[in-house]
Amino acid sequence: MVTHHLIKTHCSNCGEELNRTPARTLKGNCYCNGKCQMDYEYKNGTRDPYKITMKSHEAMHTLIDKGEWSLQQPEVHLKSNRTLGYKNYGRTWLEEKLGWALTQLGIKFESQHPVKYGLDILNRPRYYFSDFAIPENNLLIECDGSYWHKDKKRENLRESRLKELGWNVIRFSDTEIKSNLMGCATKIKSWLPVMG
Repeated sequence: MVTHHLIKTHCSNCGEELNRTPARTLKGNCYCNGKCQMDYEYKNGTRDPYKITMKSHEAMHTLIDKGEWSLQQPEVHLKSNRTLGYKNYGRTWLEEKLGWALTQLGIKFESQHPVKYGLDILNRPRYYFSDFAIPENNLLIECDGSYWHKDKKRENLRESRLKELGWNVIRFSDTEIKSNLMGCATKIKSWLPVMG
């Protein structure tokens, strides 16, 4: 068994006392962990966050151009969005409230329902993800928070594509949901027999 003589030194960032081998202390600065090392390098300018971010973006764009980025794979994209919807991580409080109201009225729905609407530049399917869907009635329900739905032109394009694909879309603004939650849910329920 090889034993090394340890030298007492201090972390270059936080000053905590460390025991290191002579070989490690000769390399330069010593750190108690990786976080201390990054903090020290950011403070002294030896690590540039802008360059690191740019390198990361370049690597990502290279993967995208080759079609190898994981989220470009339709099955990965579908799975991640559906998982977020089912676990309620990707849902806003508006969606939480309306989902609760639909459940109270006994309406069965799917969260984060994928609707295929075309192909991307690499000939892979593209999807819209609706807040709620009742597929057997071709009904999509959208909860429009004022912050996320400012681009009316984009929203209208999305809605017209969905209608071309045979879907009916009901939209509720955040103020409608806040002021009359059960009224919104009842409106959805009233659509079901008409569309059935």
